[in-house]
Amino acid sequence: MEPIILASSSPQRRDILMRLNIPFQVIEPRIDETPPPTLPLIDIPAVLAQKKVAAVRQLPEAQTTRWILGADTVIECDGQLLGKPRDRAQAAAFINKIQGKTHTVRTALALYSRQKQKTLTRTLETRVTMAPLNEREINWYTGTDEWRGAAGGYRIQGYASYFISAIDGTESCVTGLPISAFYAMLLEHGYPLLT
Repeated sequence: MEPIILASSSPQRRDILMRLNIPFQVIEPRIDETPPPTLPLIDIPAVLAQKKVAAVRQLPEAQTTRWILGADTVIECDGQLLGKPRDRAQAAAFINKIQGKTHTVRTALALYSRQKQKTLTRTLETRVTMAPLNEREINWYTGTDEWRGAAGGYRIQGYASYFISAIDGTESCVTGLPISAFYAMLLEHGYPLLT
């Protein structure tokens, strides 16, 4: 299989690609991830995923690789976007906001083919319900530091799984790389996955 550049700093996305046996290298995009204030919440992950691909695509070290994958995950709860918390206090505020509720996780993938000079984009949604938590549980969870670099302040594949009571959609969407959508995009772009 041909190597893919992963335009992401997410260790979870790296783990998924390793599990799928897809060769890749990481080039972290240097972009401002602050979304424009007028951009609808539903469009934010796709815009940021495309921005990551565009940033990496121009780099000299990316010129010989035919495939670049960008991704972005956001969480929406009660019409508010919850990004990556800046500190433990904000992580606790995010967890307090989503505990006892259902929130929406959106992950967008952008897959660029240098041969086709085209980027495919897909956005998937998963609804996640977190059980009600008390202050002690929130304090314990944020003390694990698992919130660092995680949209909404939690990682579903870690300790936060103790508190997830329902998922409507795919867990890989919440983890940050929806596998079935990624597979469909690879096939559509002609990536030699099944050879």
